[in-house]
Amino acid sequence: MTYRQTPAAGTGLITPVLVAGCFIVMISFAIRASFGVFQIPIAEDFGWPRAEFSLAIAIQNLAWGFGQPIFGAFAERLGDRKAIMLGAVLYAVGLLTSAFATTPEQHQLLEIIVGFGV
Repeated sequence: MTYRQTPAAGTGLITPVLVAGCFIVMISFAIRASFGVFQIPIAEDFGWPRAEFSLAIAIQNLAWGFGQPIFGAFAERLGDRKAIMLGAVLYAVGLLTSAFATTPEQHQLLEIIVGFGV
């Protein structure tokens, strides 16, 4: 017969943490999706071809896919908390600095940081 330990008394905190986590993920993905919505106005304001701006979004998605196994290994080695914090810092730094990008190349490079942070 297998012995099962009963859960600790402090498991009532799981639901609020899950709801908060879902809200954070929802907001971060809404920010990512808004790049597509504002593609034409941003490209026109900066005088960039739409293809250059679209390339930045594509690079972000590629960096996101490339970074997932790297951050998965990082989380297994050093813990989830450190991986989440590093991702949040990369995401915030990438978004904040991409606001100051003046060339398509700068924007594309910074979107790599955003993609790794997601």
